[in-house]
Amino acid sequence: PSLWSIVSLGISGGVVPCPTAWVLLLLSIQVDRFEWGLFLILSFSLGLALTLVGIGVMLVSAKRALDRLGRGAGLFRALGVVSPVLIMALGAYITWKAAAG
Repeated sequence: PSLWSIVSLGISGGVVPCPTAWVLLLLSIQVDRFEWGLFLILSFSLGLALTLVGIGVMLVSAKRALDRLGRGAGLFRALGVVSPVLIMALGAYITWKAAAG
C-alpha cells in the first residue's frame, strides 16, 4: 500500500463517526453543550485517524524491513491466512459463550 492509501484509510476511519458519537452529540444538544460534544467527537475522530495512519505506516515499514532480511514474503503470507482464522475462532467462541449463557 502507498502512503496515500494509508492516509485515506485514517481519514475515512477518523471522519466517519460511530453510533456512540451520534449519541454523544445528541446528548450534548439536549443539555445545551453542543460545542463541548462537537469538540469531543472531533477529538475522538482525530485520534482514531492518527492511530490508523500510525499503524499503517508501522506495518509498511515492518514489511520493508522484513523484505530486506529476506523473511517478509513468507511471514506476511502466513499472517494473511492465520489472522482471519483466529478472528473467526474468537467470534465462534464468543458466540458459543453467549448462547450457552
